[in-house]
Amino acid sequence: MLEALIRGVRVRGPAATFNAYDMVECILILGEKGSIGRGKLGGLLLLGPGAVRTLISRLKSKGYIRVDRNGCKLSPKGSSLYSELTKKIVYRGGFRCWDKSLGRECFLTCVRGVDLSSINVVGLRDIAVKAGADGALILSYNAGEFYFAGEKVSYEKTRPVEFWREIKTRFTFGDGDTLIVGFSDDKRSARDGALAAALSLIRV
Repeated sequence: MLEALIRGVRVRGPAATFNAYDMVECILILGEKGSIGRGKLGGLLLLGPGAVRTLISRLKSKGYIRVDRNGCKLSPKGSSLYSELTKKIVYRGGFRCWDKSLGRECFLTCVRGVDLSSINVVGLRDIAVKAGADGALILSYNAGEFYFAGEKVSYEKTRPVEFWREIKTRFTFGDGDTLIVGFSDDKRSARDGALAAALSLIRV
């Protein structure tokens, strides 16, 4: 279902007015907010008027959204994809980077129900970078604490308190959750990296 959504859309590149991650994020935003106007949607996606107009047209032609005088909203097909995505990507959102050496912007995705024991963590970071992020932090959550993915080293005991305290306040995590934080000087690039890595872990 996800492959059908992004088929024919550039993953990333200067010739693209929008990319595959904008399409996924649009589905997620409309699923959360219901009907929303084009201008507000463009602001949330960090896209200009022309790009968001083209994106809406593409999603409408594929049958994922409907457009009326109240704005854009998901069709039954779009709602079905939203439901499948949010079963696995349970949280996502931008926040202030706690470590300025990483970049000015960070974007978090939390993936649930994935066994990281068979995942190449370095390869996951590479996916985030290829999508546009400067890098990515991959963590697992167990017994109320964040650990470096694939290791038994506590992130909370080795890194600044600002990061994990903030996200624990904003989100509720469960044992086995995988946390992917894309970082960059650019908000959209940080988001694209985090989403790319998260989407590579799920099958929708």
